[in-house]
Amino acid sequence: MSMRNGGRAIPTAIPALITPFAANGDLDLNAHRTNIRTLVAEGVAGFLIAGSTGEGPYLLDGERAVLLDMSRKTAPGAFLMCAIAAQSVAQAAQQLSELENADVALVVTPTMFAKTNADQVRFFTEVANLATLPIWLYTVPGVTGYNLPTEAVAELASHPNIFGIKDSSGLVERIGVMRHACPDHFLIYVGASRAVAAGRRQGANGAITASGNYAWGLVDTIMSGVPDDPDVAAAQERLTGLAAIVEKHGVRGTAVAATLAGLHPGHHRLPLDSLDAATVSSLGTAIEAWRDGL
Repeated sequence: MSMRNGGRAIPTAIPALITPFAANGDLDLNAHRTNIRTLVAEGVAGFLIAGSTGEGPYLLDGERAVLLDMSRKTAPGAFLMCAIAAQSVAQAAQQLSELENADVALVVTPTMFAKTNADQVRFFTEVANLATLPIWLYTVPGVTGYNLPTEAVAELASHPNIFGIKDSSGLVERIGVMRHACPDHFLIYVGASRAVAAGRRQGANGAITASGNYAWGLVDTIMSGVPDDPDVAAAQERLTGLAAIVEKHGVRGTAVAATLAGLHPGHHRLPLDSLDAATVSSLGTAIEAWRDGL
């Protein structure tokens, strides 16, 4: 199931793809290519590159372009969304210049100095004015400590170059408020695995989740099935349980789960480090026990 937003078809379920780094901190492009091939073979038709799960804030100038180039060569027909993590409009302009191979730019809320809602609206408006590709809003309070208010989302949704939002708050009631307040063409994607099915019932159009790296089938089932179908409810229950185990360890937990699912997460970029061997072992045991209990 997919819809269009001015270019390639946008899948209703999109993994927030991990970014593998080598031991020396460089991008591991071979692992990145392998991960995309693996997920495409499972039916994935689109990716979020450089989101929070992809350690986007740690990327250097030019690295988004490199990741997107490899992604496009590996999956020519895939829908590619790329996140930017800028604190100023000038920084946003530089990062946007790297997105030649992207279909959409996902723009995270800047929170270092933009402390008011008016600051946020001004930032997104200016970024959307200068961008040459469609802009989506990205609110991820678990990372930034700030949740873009629904009133600001509704105001920004009227901009001719702002087409959607990834809402990773996990607050399902926000989805219904935004769906009522925003134009029909404005796409609302849930970013919290525990809220995918409930978000659909509130009018969400899709989901972009870290769990897409290790539980793609569950996310796809929830988004492609009839919202009130028992199979969808069962898939959501399974996804919620698995994500709860993994997300206790953040991005590093996602890397462990992705490894068990056949991906190659590689290393993290410092100061983020890998989980210690004992934690990896206990997390792996918990994931396998959860699967065996199904």
